[in-house]
Amino acid sequence: MYCQALGGHLLSLANVFNNALITGIQLTTLDGTNGWLGGRRAQNGSWYWSDGTPFTYAKWAPGQPSTGDCIYMNSDDKNWRTIDCTANLPYLCQLPTVITPNCDVTQTPIACPAGSRYIQELNSCLHADNNLVSALLAEKYCKAFDGHLFSIHDGDTDNFLTGISYTLINGDQFYIGAKKNASTYAWTDGTAFDYTNWKNGEPQLECVVIQRESAAWVTVNCANQLPFMCNIPPIVNGGCTYPPMITMETTASLASSSTPTMIPLNCLPAAQQQLYNCQKGWQYFPATGFYYLVFFDSSYSQGEAYCVSQGGHLASVHSEAEDDFISNLCCDSDCSFRKDGDGWSAAGLFMIGAQKVNGAWSWLDGTPWDYQKPICESGDARFILIDDDNCTGDDCVDYDWVTAGSADGVEVPYFVCKRNFYS
Repeated sequence: MYCQALGGHLLSLANVFNNALITGIQLTTLDGTNGWLGGRRAQNGSWYWSDGTPFTYAKWAPGQPSTGDCIYMNSDDKNWRTIDCTANLPYLCQLPTVITPNCDVTQTPIACPAGSRYIQELNSCLHADNNLVSALLAEKYCKAFDGHLFSIHDGDTDNFLTGISYTLINGDQFYIGAKKNASTYAWTDGTAFDYTNWKNGEPQLECVVIQRESAAWVTVNCANQLPFMCNIPPIVNGGCTYPPMITMETTASLASSSTPTMIPLNCLPAAQQQLYNCQKGWQYFPATGFYYLVFFDSSYSQGEAYCVSQGGHLASVHSEAEDDFISNLCCDSDCSFRKDGDGWSAAGLFMIGAQKVNGAWSWLDGTPWDYQKPICESGDARFILIDDDNCTGDDCVDYDWVTAGSADGVEVPYFVCKRNFYS
């Protein structure tokens, strides 16, 4: 996996010359005389190289191949032997030729390595990996991209990683970059250890994970095989040395060149229209200069985490025109079309990015609270949904916005992200 992070593979050997060459390199480079090769045994008993090259040459030791589905080479006798693939051995990687970017042509201003995504709020590329590895190998993988396991310096970043893990990580725990150093803990990227979120009774062991169930940090044995998240610096301007220059003129030009017209939906009459007939992909609204994306069946915290991963937030609304645009991202459905067949919570509602903090409404994206529709507040009103089909019962029939009291307890079919064009 580490070789693949660099764009390469474990070694494949095609002839006796390659074999002798690698033997010499192993002797001078590796600790010990044994090193992994990239050969694997297929289910039919044949052998193949992990980089896809033909397996046309072999130099087996007497009595080999034996048990084990992977191969190592011994530098003393230059022969190959089989071994269990979970064994711990040193290795060499074979890498492709490095291609220097052409800085005489326009490059993408911000990009991320394959398999990662740009997070605007963190100005970094997030790579979530569900390969189960030790903390050491996870950090090595991140460093292959000039990154590290995530360091966390505030509650917002901590909450974001916990939230987005519901979408990106399999399992309840994943490695972050904190590790015990003597009697204290430190981040593998060398930044200040200025924030903690220990679960009660922690810390105890050497390496640190986020435990999603408790939304807190717990310690584990560093050899535990777990998923992980890397914090990787973005590739600026295609890897060229000068940064992109963005001006009001260039951003206006970019916006004008990226304004596709929203294709009208093919809707049935509301009495026949099932839920989930919605616009696909990001939709541009010229009146605001923002893009909008509708997705389905999430929760407030997971929905916001997903929007942030896409460079935006759950949508804020600042005019009646914007409210209408969001409402028209999906076809209208009759109140009888509900996920559970009963109860207002499953009607055709749109979750947006409103939250009540200390008795006042605000938007998750930090924009001013300068517009609102009449709000039907009931119970512990903490979040707002656009009620486009008036299925919320007699008490709220004359209201376009209704409230929910739980971040994740209410079932809502539609969630809307909003981002600007250069996110």
